[in-house]
Amino acid sequence: YKPYDGYAWYRTRVDIPASCRGGAFTLTIGTIDDYDRIYFNGKKIGATGKETPRWWEYKRRYSIPKDLIEFDRDNYIAIRVLDLHGYGGITRGPVQLEVKKEGLLEMNYSPYMKNLSGYDVNDFHRW
Repeated sequence: YKPYDGYAWYRTRVDIPASCRGGAFTLTIGTIDDYDRIYFNGKKIGATGKETPRWWEYKRRYSIPKDLIEFDRDNYIAIRVLDLHGYGGITRGPVQLEVKKEGLLEMNYSPYMKNLSGYDVNDFHRW
């Protein structure tokens, strides 16, 4: 793959069981080069841009409001990445959805994990 500058979208679905109801939901993404906007079931839950110092190595953690979650049904996570120059995209994992209940990890879902080498927007093409 060759370096790509511009927008790229990553999308996956996750089924969250009703047993997780009442938990705290967090989407964790290692690093993204350069900027991102994150959506859960079509609603924006967070973004990182130039206002964040050293955004290219800033670990993303976004809370997911409980009212956006459809239990025992498909839920969709979409990540829009803007790469400004050189290699870009999701450059380091993990990419995972965590659910904690009463301080304990109830569920940890990762749609795709691998040891990433280099900065290539295509690394997460299987999403």
